[in-house]
Amino acid sequence: MFSVLLVEPHTDTRELYLEHLHESGLRVYVADSSDAALSLARLVDVVVTETRVPGSMDGFDLIRALRAISATRHVPILVVSADGSLVRAKAVEAGCDAFCAKPCLPEQLQVAIRLAHLQRRASAMANADLAPRTAERRTAIPRA
Repeated sequence: MFSVLLVEPHTDTRELYLEHLHESGLRVYVADSSDAALSLARLVDVVVTETRVPGSMDGFDLIRALRAISATRHVPILVVSADGSLVRAKAVEAGCDAFCAKPCLPEQLQVAIRLAHLQRRASAMANADLAPRTAERRTAIPRA
């Protein structure tokens, strides 16, 4: 089981997602603002955020802030928004890993969360696998 931070300003949508994600076996934390999300993100494996969130930052600034902090840089970020393709492009530019357009069924969100988590884990494993080989190559290169 892994954990998810849900940053969703709409109460009905938040409750719908929260209930489904809990039932699917995920541990879910909820943030009601970008400021709360910034502090909770260190505790989770995946962040799900809307683009329009209350707080000192919007969703795009939240993504940038999470990418700038070493403790959260590796956490996959999934954006869920009813806004169109320009918002998707802006979210990707800010650093999100995946985008789901609203209306997004809870089952679709769950699949997207699990996929983002698996992709990030696979990427981390591949990087960890390459690190020793790169170090071996560096030590094997004779210096003049």
